[in-house]
Amino acid sequence: MADVRVRRVEFEGPAAAGVPIPIRVGVNNNETAAFSWEEKTCNTGGEYGHKTDVTLVIRDAAGEKVFDETVRECVPRNRVGQMLGANAAVEFDPELPAGEYTVEATVSVIKEERTHSSTPRSLTVEEDSSALPGGDDPGGSNPFGGGGDDQSDDGGNNPFGGSGDALGLPNSKVVLALVALLAIAWLANSASNTAEAFT
Repeated sequence: MADVRVRRVEFEGPAAAGVPIPIRVGVNNNETAAFSWEEKTCNTGGEYGHKTDVTLVIRDAAGEKVFDETVRECVPRNRVGQMLGANAAVEFDPELPAGEYTVEATVSVIKEERTHSSTPRSLTVEEDSSALPGGDDPGGSNPFGGGGDDQSDDGGNNPFGGSGDALGLPNSKVVLALVALLAIAWLANSASNTAEAFT
């Protein structure tokens, strides 16, 4: 059984009404094996993976679907350097009128019933594009920040346990907390050794 998950959903906002809004869905394949004889497997650039349907759904403030598109992608198995980032991506370019929306991505490997979805994210679309601020990224292009959408129970690809919720901290703070704990342990050990040397 394949283990393909939405890693993050990226977009900049607020967005402008009536023009394409680039939305990028990053996907990870945690499976360790992909057998070439299976109908659901594929090969991209010499890397075996799984044929996966990536679906983006956008709903308006009333919960009605205003955008629903599915793209089939060959998602290769992860390599060591891809543990914290997506190893495949699908681009969508919806055009929306002004309003408040939620954006959600779902992945489903073909010939399997298992799916995985991102947390719905808020998107504001403004009528007057000249008044839009630059540089805002509610979609979370930061792999340690707002974009981590791995909702699996085991934390998916994140070695620190998904979103860091177990400690009530985002991933970047979990990393800093671990570094600080290691530093404190090292200092305590050094102090102990020094005390022993003078006794």
